[in-house]
Amino acid sequence: MNKNKPEFVVIETVQGQMTADVIKSHLESEGIPVFLQCESIGRVWGVVIDVLGAVKILVPKEFAEEAKKIITTIYIGDADGDASTGDMVTETVADGPTVVTTTLPNSARNNSYNQTISITGGLAPFTWSVTGSLPPGLSMSTSGVIIGEPTARGTFNFTVKVTDSLGNTATQSLSIKVN
Repeated sequence: MNKNKPEFVVIETVQGQMTADVIKSHLESEGIPVFLQCESIGRVWGVVIDVLGAVKILVPKEFAEEAKKIITTIYIGDADGDASTGDMVTETVADGPTVVTTTLPNSARNNSYNQTISITGGLAPFTWSVTGSLPPGLSMSTSGVIIGEPTARGTFNFTVKVTDSLGNTATQSLSIKVN
C-alpha cells in the first residue's frame, strides 16, 4: 500500500447519482474529501438510467466517523419496508440536543402547572426522563412537558434528561418553587 495515498472506506451505498451528489456536497461543505464509485448501467443511447445503479460514497478512513456523524441518512421505505429502495432525505445533524430551558416559573399549591422544556438540535424522536423530585402532583410527559397540580409547598430540585434518536443526550438541572 502506498503511504502517500489515503485509504478510502465506504460510508454509504445509495441508489442513483443524484442522491450520492447530495451527500457528497454536504460532506465536502464540511471539508471532507469524497469519492463516488458508480456501479450502474450509466448512459445508454443518450438516456441516463440513474436509479438503476448503486453509488458507493467513500471518504478517507480518518474522516469516516466524522462523515457518518455529519450526514444522517433517512430512507422512506417501500411497501415491503425495504429502506434501500425508498426515497432519500438528508438532514445535517451537527450536534446532539441541548436543553434551552434553564429556569422554570414558580407555582402555587393546587394550581394548574404546564411548562414545556425547550431543546435545540438533535434528531427526533426524543425521549425524556427526570431524576430527583418533581413536586408531588406534577409529572413529565413524553414530549418534555411538566404538567399537573402541585400538592405540596417547597422547593423541588431535579434534573431533566433528553435523548435523541441517535443516542445523544443532554441534561439540565432545574427547580420549581411551590408556594
